[in-house]
Amino acid sequence: MIDVACPSCKASYQLDERRVPAQGMQMRCPKCGASFRVDHPQNQGAAKEPVLGAALGLGRPPAPARPAPPVRERPA
Repeated sequence: MIDVACPSCKASYQLDERRVPAQGMQMRCPKCGASFRVDHPQNQGAAKEPVLGAALGLGRPPAPARPAPPVRERPA
């Protein structure tokens, strides 16, 4: 179980991490109706705190940079 907090009304909920796909999901707060993002716990590190940062889009690390393609020399 992970703790999830609504960024709008601050209501907290427990969510089974098996229901959260690896890419994360949108959740609608049953109390106030606000929609927010919930990231899978494996994508957040070992966070035991409410997933408020993830709901605000702060819990996702930046994507790794792709290496530049090799430069090929043209024949002379």
